[in-house]
Amino acid sequence: MIIVDNYLAPDQLRKIREEYLWQQPLAGRYVIQDYYNLASETILFHHHAQGMFAMGAKKDPLLNKAYLAADGIEWWTHKFPNTYSGGHRTKLDWHFDKDEGLFKQGILRKPLAVAVLYIHGEEDVESMGKLEIKFGPGQKLIQEVDPKPNRCVIFDGSLEHRVTEGTNNAVRKSLAANLWLTRVRNKFMKV
Repeated sequence: MIIVDNYLAPDQLRKIREEYLWQQPLAGRYVIQDYYNLASETILFHHHAQGMFAMGAKKDPLLNKAYLAADGIEWWTHKFPNTYSGGHRTKLDWHFDKDEGLFKQGILRKPLAVAVLYIHGEEDVESMGKLEIKFGPGQKLIQEVDPKPNRCVIFDGSLEHRVTEGTNNAVRKSLAANLWLTRVRNKFMKV
């Protein structure tokens, strides 16, 4: 696992925190490596999704091999509590990221790596939901990661993870991304 605090420069962090970017969830964007023909409101997120994996590749030889072999990156945004469309989602249960289209056909394919960048401000981080990742033999150990603002976390894409429920209404915003060896498609995907 790679954890980098103060990942973005202050001006980059200010720009990605702009409220108009968080009016609706952005989900299922898949972009092949080095392809930047995106709408202006999404190019910023893709740039940072790709940047997280590029940074991680410099720190970890295995991630570097995966990054060089990858076809592309899938990314989306999260906001908890999720108040989009009048909902109020406060947590994310245990899961592993997967190719949803193949999974419906009975085939399980997981990403090479997962990255998360916490974008929210300096709210009460201690009472926000935490990222928990199962690891070790049989994935019986749990690593807890605090959602510290401007923290980047990268971990093995085969690991089960979740976001625990927060104890207050502080807004937790994040950019999440998967690094894929081959193209992934699902009903939410925009290529």
